[in-house]
Amino acid sequence: MVSTSGHTMMTPRRYLRLAIVAALLLAVITIYVTFFRHPPPDKLMEMNRRRGQDFAASFLGHDDDVKATHNKDKKTNRGANEEKGVDGDYDEDDKTMLKNKEDNDVVDDDEDVDADEAGPKKSGKNHVEGMVKGKAQWDAFLRDHKYTSVGVVFDKCEKPTAQLGTVILLADEEFGGVKTRTFYNLTLEEDFKGGTFNIEVKYNGQDLYDNWWEICEMEDDLEPEKRTFACPIRKGLNSLVKDKHIPGYLPEGRYLSKAWVKTQTGRLIACGFSDLTL
Repeated sequence: MVSTSGHTMMTPRRYLRLAIVAALLLAVITIYVTFFRHPPPDKLMEMNRRRGQDFAASFLGHDDDVKATHNKDKKTNRGANEEKGVDGDYDEDDKTMLKNKEDNDVVDDDEDVDADEAGPKKSGKNHVEGMVKGKAQWDAFLRDHKYTSVGVVFDKCEKPTAQLGTVILLADEEFGGVKTRTFYNLTLEEDFKGGTFNIEVKYNGQDLYDNWWEICEMEDDLEPEKRTFACPIRKGLNSLVKDKHIPGYLPEGRYLSKAWVKTQTGRLIACGFSDLTL
């Protein structure tokens, strides 16, 4: 429509279209800010730190929410019983675990764990936390480096007897945002030639994801040196330091995950848990 002065006039229909476009744009911005705009890394670190530095203790009985979520699969109790924890300290420069048995702050797996170091003991149906070998070592490792713990690796999913590793949250200098870094030391009694990797994820208390893969095929697209599990895995002590970027498209909220590895014969060799707030 053209006015008497020669200018194009806005019709009601065009006003309506512009209003709809503006409303949709506002809705998208609102959804992004509300659900997908993560706080800066230092804020995320502080948020997760406030949930409790000792994630292993949370699973072992101090956090009913975490425990109730992760104890879903009772059948995983019949797994293997490797009883090795971390062997030493961590070198940030080359990302390797260092042998450090002489460090007074590190408790050997064969030593008795002091009750004060391991945390309060539980009785009855709960697992006795002081009996979890390797936990004091990983506690000292986290404390010495002032790391924020968001996960743990045990030898079993139910009533574990040994802590094999830990998961921390770090700022991701390469891709922005944050990433997790997993450390674990796993001692195998025989060569690992195949098995399954299983994972369950909950988002704000609701089931989000549940899947499994053949462990020797799940990272075929990666170079062998970049894989989490490069088969065959030789028997003896196997150490891992693995970074994982947290995608920025994940909505804000609390993510609880459980992942476990079984051999071809169904024997459980490791079980990990994480509790991450975005």
